[in-house]
Amino acid sequence: QIVGNHEGYIAMALSAFGLFDALLFDQNDFEGYSYIKLVSDLRRSVECGFHPIGCHTPESVAYHEIGHLIDYLCGLSKSPLLLSYTMSLSNDTIVRGLSEYAATSVSELIAEAFAEYMCNESPRTISSRVNEIINREYKRIR
Repeated sequence: QIVGNHEGYIAMALSAFGLFDALLFDQNDFEGYSYIKLVSDLRRSVECGFHPIGCHTPESVAYHEIGHLIDYLCGLSKSPLLLSYTMSLSNDTIVRGLSEYAATSVSELIAEAFAEYMCNESPRTISSRVNEIINREYKRIR
């Protein structure tokens, strides 16, 4: 999963040997004007609803990518409990209750929900419910 444009990236969950095992950050995005532009772009993305409330910092990008790692390691995208929950939500409900990007796929819904849960002092219903499912699925596989 890559966040950014085709010329560069902000963060990437890297896969090797069939397992996710790293997050990479482009240091150029965290220096000087690039950092200011990154934060500005993230704020605009949140303001227009493309990303969840509270996810306007570089840390939120890391949490989003960690959400993908958790999805992969726990098999959340294939979890009957999570799939049942997400199937009960309309696209409009996902967009209004989480983000536009979350409505693009189950894996993006998981990553966006995890990021909002970690970055927002008062996560909304979808983020809170997905976090409950993450905790349940994690306990099941340990």
